[in-house]
Amino acid sequence: MSLFSELQFLSLELGTSHGKALVFADPHIGFELSRGGLRIRTGFEEVLAQFVLERDPDVLIILGGILKNPWA
Repeated sequence: MSLFSELQFLSLELGTSHGKALVFADPHIGFELSRGGLRIRTGFEEVLAQFVLERDPDVLIILGGILKNPWA
């Protein structure tokens, strides 16, 4: 199964009073490297961005964390 197919399987589209909502949980696309900010270098963020653009939601809901602490 391709990553794009997995995103389709693991996401949910809902009709809301604010339009179409795209919901997914715990993507862990980034690494928290320091207090100075967020650094993302996985390539996954590009697939995720394309997925969101193609779904064209009015609202994007991300449940859980988007960071992964490499020292945990």
